Amino acid sequence: MRHGACLPRTDLPWTADGHRTTSIERLEMAAVCAGCPVLARCSDFAALARMTGGFWAGAARDEASTTTLTARLQLPGSTGDVGGAA
Repeated sequence: MRHGACLPRTDLPWTADGHRTTSIERLEMAAVCAGCPVLARCSDFAALARMTGGFWAGAARDEASTTTLTARLQLPGSTGDVGGAA
């Protein structure tokens, strides 16, 4: 995703599993995501791809969050056109 707010923030551990990041890092990544112009598409992609690691669309992805977010697959207008830093 060319317009992801995360792309220039290579200082943050976007691809690390949630248990390997600090609470401060997670808060900072969530703040970056909050202002991202492609947040909804990132969230859709993470759900569709069933991502089980990294930080996507404002949240650390793990098996529990993947199961919770699979309901997004049912939403109309969902797109999977993203890439992002994670």
